[in-house]
Amino acid sequence: MLQKDPACLPLVIQFYGYQAAYAQIRRRFSEAIPLYIQQAEFAEQQNLPTSALNAWYQAAEFCRRKDTGRHYDVLERGYKAGVHLSDDEISASIIYLYTT
Repeated sequence: MLQKDPACLPLVIQFYGYQAAYAQIRRRFSEAIPLYIQQAEFAEQQNLPTSALNAWYQAAEFCRRKDTGRHYDVLERGYKAGVHLSDDEISASIIYLYTT
C-alpha cells in the first residue's frame, strides 16, 4: 500500500472480512462486529462504495442477531454509505441478493 499498488486495497478489505468471519466462527462476537465495521470504514475511505455497502450489511446483520443495541446505529451508517449509489452499484452488492 505504501507503494500505491491498487491491488492492495481489495486485499486489505478482504482481510478485515476474513478476520471478522474467523472471529464469528470462533463465537467471539465482540471481536467480529468491530472488524466488520473496520472493513466498511476502510472501504469507504478508499472510495470503494460497493465493498463498503457489503461490509455494512454484514455488520448490521450480525448486530441484529448478536448485539441488538448497536444494530440501528450500524444500519444507519450502512444506509448513509449506500444511499448515493447508482442502481448498477447496488445491484453489484450483497444487498441486491436480499431484496430481489
